[in-house]
Amino acid sequence: GACGTAVFRRAPVLSHDLRADPLWAQMRSVTEGLDVRAAWSTPICAPDGRVVATLALYARDTRLPDEWEMRVIDLLTALAGLAIERTGAQRQLVESEARYRALAENAFDMVCELDDAGRIAYASPNVKRILGYDAGALIGEVAFAMIHEDDRGNVVQGFAEVMENPAPGTITFRFQRQDGSWIWLEASTNIFAFPSRPVPGISCGYLFMSDITKLTLGHSPDPDDAFMFYALAEHKIPSGRWRFEHILQDIQTLNERCTRGELHISAISIHAYASVLDKYALLPCGASMGEGYGPMLIVKRGKALPDLSDFGAIREWLQHQRIAIPGKMTSAFLALKLFFYSEPMHTVVPFDKIFDFLDEGNADVGLIIHEGQLTYARDGFDLVLDLGAWWMAETGLPLPLGGNVIRKDIAAADRSEINVILRESIRYGLENRAAGVDHALPLGRGLDRALADRFIGMYVNDRTLDYGETGRLAIREFLGRGYKLGFLKEPVELEFVE
Repeated sequence: GACGTAVFRRAPVLSHDLRADPLWAQMRSVTEGLDVRAAWSTPICAPDGRVVATLALYARDTRLPDEWEMRVIDLLTALAGLAIERTGAQRQLVESEARYRALAENAFDMVCELDDAGRIAYASPNVKRILGYDAGALIGEVAFAMIHEDDRGNVVQGFAEVMENPAPGTITFRFQRQDGSWIWLEASTNIFAFPSRPVPGISCGYLFMSDITKLTLGHSPDPDDAFMFYALAEHKIPSGRWRFEHILQDIQTLNERCTRGELHISAISIHAYASVLDKYALLPCGASMGEGYGPMLIVKRGKALPDLSDFGAIREWLQHQRIAIPGKMTSAFLALKLFFYSEPMHTVVPFDKIFDFLDEGNADVGLIIHEGQLTYARDGFDLVLDLGAWWMAETGLPLPLGGNVIRKDIAAADRSEINVILRESIRYGLENRAAGVDHALPLGRGLDRALADRFIGMYVNDRTLDYGETGRLAIREFLGRGYKLGFLKEPVELEFVE
């Protein structure tokens, strides 16, 4: 038809007689039914020359447009081009804003839009979770009124400066939650001029806010770790300005996450700590030390064994066994290598699947940790070697298995403050043992209350409050031997939070 041809030619197509024009041959029955005899199609172009639409006018008689009609066509196509371009630009801008806002809301904890008087024009949905307010309830409120009076002056000044000089900045301040408590926020600021606003060109400030008092705390889903952090999880002790998000994952996963620096605070295998020295410092509290006991090598009941009183015979026997281990970064595996003087044949299996793995005949020996140390005999297995007992006989020291680490990018003073809170959580559990055991029992994986209490006592005790000199010496000896035997790439210099 004429419209498609006008677009292709980028020029008007004036059909003065539709009955004779071959462009309208396929539409002739339609035009005759409408009593249309002429059609004038003109391309509508955007300011940059792109064809964005066409304008078609029709006449009931056979003719071309006169001079006045041509002027109307020119005016209409020009105005239509501008209108279509503006509508498209506004739509793109709205979509761009939506995309930007979605990106910001996922990259930061909260986003607020402020007008030039500091009133909240938009608040992202996360304010409900973090501050307790419904996002809609904040619209129209003056954000500065909710900022702590000691921080308000700096924030107002910073916002005024960024309104005058639209350059990104960062402000740290305390903001009042709905319940009256205070939360520390770090806000990145920026200014944008959006012509799609009701009043075009009015500048709006965006605050991209992060909750800097929220700390991710990773620990394993085991009774001893649950007991350590019972007081924190149940809000039995004050935590000051800090809030803790408890993340429960197995120790191998936590070890791997620490190599990427993903968690603020985490339980970690002492073996894995050697791989994260650049990212984390050891907290003095949270130690899991085997005082003459520790990870165990077990087999299915009835399997032929060497002389278990002869470490040399055990080493010789292990050369021909495939061992299911709970993770290559675990302290249990490093202890096994220190005993064996090399790396034995092994298969990595989740710690809570090792019993099943042996039962199914997929490995000859299992290296068990956690509550399996108390339940292996009940479940039909025999002990080959307790690595904690071997280590104590070898060194006279407890076997360092796990600890807690904190990221080094947290200020030193804050690390010390957080350490005090974590230590008090452990102390509270020790002083309120029955309640702490009740809290931890659901993670006991088959342990009755008496066994859970016993297991907790093995790994949460006075040394968990602080390693002490003996605990620190044990770590140095453990990792030092690992380096000398080639299991660690570099010597380890311990860095404890003071």
